[in-house]
Amino acid sequence: MTGTTFRWPAIALALLFLGLVPGCAKPSGPEKTLKAYYFHRSVRCPSCIKIEQVSDAVVRESFPGELAEGRLRWQILNLEEPGNKHFEDDYHLEAQSVVVSEVVNGKEAHWKNLKKVWDLVEDDPALADYVRDEVRKALNGLWEGETHE
Repeated sequence: MTGTTFRWPAIALALLFLGLVPGCAKPSGPEKTLKAYYFHRSVRCPSCIKIEQVSDAVVRESFPGELAEGRLRWQILNLEEPGNKHFEDDYHLEAQSVVVSEVVNGKEAHWKNLKKVWDLVEDDPALADYVRDEVRKALNGLWEGETHE
């Protein structure tokens, strides 16, 4: 090449950076998503509504980045609506509940029913702390719930 210096090191570095050299791509690791749910029924008592309101506020205010990135998904679901009945069996629900579930590569790996919400329903700060702490633990992979392999 006349008048030009061919720069192999720069090209090789660019190809490595872009992951175009076979065997040199960055490992992506498993795709993980945490789902947090509040499950309710059509007929609702004041305690059920309070658990939903406190949990909703905690998740939205404490984890805005995780929600925006899609690492955390928050849903409020009526168990009596079509297609939601299976959640009762899936999570052994006996009452309205907050559940956190880790999905790895499209398959549920862990879940936990936050049953203590009922013990804390009269103490908003303690209820908020409990939900926040359990969601944070789940996001950090510190599971105390059921494991599904």
